[in-house]
Amino acid sequence: ICTTLIFLDRRENTFCMPMHCGSSMLSGFTATAILAYLYGQPSPTMAQTVSAGFIAIALGFLSPLHHLDRLFAKLRGARRERLFLFVCSGNTCRSPMAAAIANAEIAARMRVRLDKLQTVNARALSAGVSARVGEPLTGEAHDALRSLDVPVQAHAARNLTPEMAQRAERIFCMTNAVREAVIQMLPAVANKTYCLDAASDIPDPIGKGMDAYLNCARRIHDLVRLRFDELDLKAA
Repeated sequence: ICTTLIFLDRRENTFCMPMHCGSSMLSGFTATAILAYLYGQPSPTMAQTVSAGFIAIALGFLSPLHHLDRLFAKLRGARRERLFLFVCSGNTCRSPMAAAIANAEIAARMRVRLDKLQTVNARALSAGVSARVGEPLTGEAHDALRSLDVPVQAHAARNLTPEMAQRAERIFCMTNAVREAVIQMLPAVANKTYCLDAASDIPDPIGKGMDAYLNCARRIHDLVRLRFDELDLKAA
């Protein structure tokens, strides 16, 4: 059993010999102790007992203690951040409005202040597929968010990256064309990439006046709530 476990370990080339020999010696020591206890055979000597203890400590440092990083990674994975990513083309109005609305909605559902969002392990981000990096949120988008009482934070346009997409639990795109662009760029995330509105695209309000921005923001607000209801996003 010990040998099988050793050879299945990916670090076998470094640790297989001491682990193999050490575990064999401990098996012999354990068998001797059992025979002594059950059948009155000679017990291991004090020197053998102390030596077995040192071997156990050495093997502990060679294997189980070296797996602590994996254990911690699993524990972090159990409380992995729920990241929701909103994507449009230029990342200056629709997707940042959606992320701002989503963060406000998450805070409300988790019953925390927006500035304490990191304590609930859930948040929203935004990105574009053809953004002019560094561009600010449009003034109309800023005003539309304020009309919904959604706090507006500093924003600089950015493009979607593989790292962002990989971390996201869900990727919500403003149009089907954007969704197809995301999947073409990152095929591995296709199974978690959706249109925010499954029925129709959310058109870009740029250049269409304040009413278009307000309608867009209200529609996004309703859709974000719907999506979070589907995901059963709420306080534990």
